[in-house]
Order: sequence, then C-alpha cells, then structure tokens
Amino acid sequence: DCEIFATYNTNLCMRLSKDCLRMCSGHGTCVYYNRSHSRLFDCKEGDSFCNAVCQCHVGFASSDCSMTENELIENQSLRELLLNKLYETVPLCNPTIDVLASWGAILSAVTQNPDEINDLAANVISQMVSIIVNSVSKAGASSYDIKGILIGLNTIAKLNSLSQRYERLQLVITRDITIMLKAYSDVVVSEMVP
Repeated sequence: DCEIFATYNTNLCMRLSKDCLRMCSGHGTCVYYNRSHSRLFDCKEGDSFCNAVCQCHVGFASSDCSMTENELIENQSLRELLLNKLYETVPLCNPTIDVLASWGAILSAVTQNPDEINDLAANVISQMVSIIVNSVSKAGASSYDIKGILIGLNTIAKLNSLSQRYERLQLVITRDITIMLKAYSDVVVSEMVP
C-alpha cells in the first residue's frame, strides 16, 4: 500500500509531482516555487513547502493561463466597476439584515475568481467586509446572514499570496485579513455564547 499522495507503479510507490491548475490551459508552462519564491526542479503532492504555478505564454494571463491579457484586463475592470458601484450604495442604505445579506451575496458573486480582482477592487472588498461586519450588531444580523463575505475574504487572502509570489502591489496585507476574520469570528462566537 502506498501513502496518500503516492501511486503504485512497477512494484514501487512513487510520489507524484503537483499539477498546475487546468494544466495551464495549453497556454503556459507549469513551474515550481518554494516558499521563498525560488524556482524548483520539482514539487511533490503533499509537500506544503512548494507550489505548482503556471507561467503563461506571451499574450495569455491568469492563474491557469485561460484568458488573453486583454480578456483579463476587461474582466478586472468590470469587477472593479461592480464593486465600486456596490460601495457607492453604502451611504444610501440603512444597514438592515436584508441589506447586509444582499451586500454579502453580491460580494460572494463578484469575487469568485481571484484572477479577476485587481488591487483596487481588493481594497473595495476589504472596505465592504469591514462595513458589513461592523454593522452586524446594529442590524441584528447573524453570521449566516453575512456568510457571503467569506468568499471575498478568501479572495483577498489568495490575492495577498499571489502578490507576494508575483511581486504585485500589495494593498491588502495579512494583518488586515486577520482583523476581518477575527471580527467575523467574534460575530459567530457571540451567537454561540449567551
């Protein structure tokens, strides 16, 4: 019997190399990096100290090289516009349970793909999550009502990780993500403890 990340081949257990997302869609090369962002020759399944990353061919972009650079820029611009329009509704709305749930659902829908979120949009996500979490007690909302913010927080965390790997501008730092997650967990705990 082989361990969980190994395969049986010719009477030997062999650990498999990690695969890149969607095999880079045929528009890139799978490369490996360690945690200090140095390139590696290989990266095995189950190894948490390295990652498989697509290095896209010229003209292609995204974490799986599935879009052209122009498509990615267009998608990022659209997501940024949608998030900015959502943010513009904040002063117009009384943060009721329904409003907070709607904002959370919109954040969830708009932030599904981290590739399509640029740094300015990530900043708006951060601001919206803070507004929603800070309005929960006043509105009498629950963690279930605002669960949509978790997708936005996950996207910010992924972008933060990508920005370190690809040297992108970091507007949202790990400390901010931790503060937002703590605020959400405080809401959850307050519901559990009378």
